[in-house]
Amino acid sequence: MIITPKIKVTERIEKIEFYEIEYYEDFDNDLRLLLNLFLDIKRVYFSFGRFDMFYDGNIESLHTEIKNEIKEFGKIDEITSFEKDNFSCCGFLEFNDKTINTVINIFRLYYSCSFDFFEKNIDYNRYFEIKKNTYKVGDIDGENLFKELKYSYSFYKGLGPDIVCLSYDKIKSLPFWLRSNIPKPPPRGKSFMDKLKNKIYGYPWVDDEVDP
Repeated sequence: MIITPKIKVTERIEKIEFYEIEYYEDFDNDLRLLLNLFLDIKRVYFSFGRFDMFYDGNIESLHTEIKNEIKEFGKIDEITSFEKDNFSCCGFLEFNDKTINTVINIFRLYYSCSFDFFEKNIDYNRYFEIKKNTYKVGDIDGENLFKELKYSYSFYKGLGPDIVCLSYDKIKSLPFWLRSNIPKPPPRGKSFMDKLKNKIYGYPWVDDEVDP
């Protein structure tokens, strides 16, 4: 997948948003480089739901593999389950060189997923309750979660159809590498018909007007 940043510039970069345009050959390696920066944080908390319609592998097989790996190295709980492909889960994984692959697989397989890295282990039961309520009330950015639980980094996909965001608090800084010369996302449509007219319906919208 090709990603392009929209960076909010402050004294420290607080949030970087990546817009999915297409998968590219080295995407998994680039994501692995990013996740390697988190290895000193020994546990990753996550949530995910629905299958990504663009995943071109064996969905059921990888879904089973992911759940088994989570059960071996962490914990997983179901939040909602309406249909075979309409569900949401959350849990945690002990984070190391092996489970990086699990995180990458989660990122590739599911339409919506988030990964939260906290400075220390937190009360999982409380995390589960907040995540469960987040799905119910549509707190997509996890604002309630981050207000209540001190976090270091959050990395998530969804919100768009396929917006990806890496965010972190103002105290820590994070070295990272971004691909350059990538097309910017289209401007926000003013109405539903405007979105259709400009063939940009379904894109993750941005706050500022930019050239397509």
